[in-house]
Amino acid sequence: MKRIWLMTIALTATLFVTVATVGASPSDESLTVGADPSLKAAFQELMPLFKQEYGAAVHVVYGPSKILRRAIEKGEAFDVLITSAKELELLHKKKLTRKGRSIAQTSLVLVMSEASSLLTVSFNEVWSNRSARIALADPRLSTLGEMTAQLIPTSNLKTRTGISYAQDGEDISKLLQVGKADVGIMYRADAINNGEVYIIEEAPNGMEIKDQLAAAIVSTAKKPSLKIAEKFVDFMTSLRIQKLLLKYGFDPVPLPFKHAAHFETKHPA
Repeated sequence: MKRIWLMTIALTATLFVTVATVGASPSDESLTVGADPSLKAAFQELMPLFKQEYGAAVHVVYGPSKILRRAIEKGEAFDVLITSAKELELLHKKKLTRKGRSIAQTSLVLVMSEASSLLTVSFNEVWSNRSARIALADPRLSTLGEMTAQLIPTSNLKTRTGISYAQDGEDISKLLQVGKADVGIMYRADAINNGEVYIIEEAPNGMEIKDQLAAAIVSTAKKPSLKIAEKFVDFMTSLRIQKLLLKYGFDPVPLPFKHAAHFETKHPA
């Protein structure tokens, strides 16, 4: 676990990976957006589209949901945040963001890489198979980790060996590729956009948990950027963008969307 906390320290020291998706000249309007890593693939298409339509460059800072929330709580400057609705709700209660607006949701899947020597397993089998090495997101860093923990019996987390923790789906994929894990659990959106892993099983009925992503303007938004920030949130929550996100593995959020952020969990009847 020491490696995870070293990563946490680095991230909270603002050493995020920042991606300027579209270059900006000094005269251009620009936004700084904090975003969940599961949006990386979709943003490769969406950010140039926004630049084309509104003339504003968007600089994206990707990070796990809890790390982004803590950064904003410490005063890190963002104009817009797109992350787990659960984390946005916490920030909104502290008056650090405006009210969140839903964008999409994604569920959990069990994945494997070609490098794995393990025979295909299911969600139900992976915990009883003590030889299976599992890559999971750390629940202290992200909503993905929290959601994953809901699928795992507490006794397994305390006694199970062979668990490696990572900060997001991309790091889980890397653990699988280098042979440090046989299977992993990640967002469906991450798995679909990752060419190095394949989905073994979707979360079965009774275990299905979906995380809702939402967007909100942050209290640190620059005054000159507020109008373009509002347009960006309108853009991301528009029906056409939500439809486009479907091809990147996201699901639409059922309406009406309530701001009280939550995981959508389906339990057996």
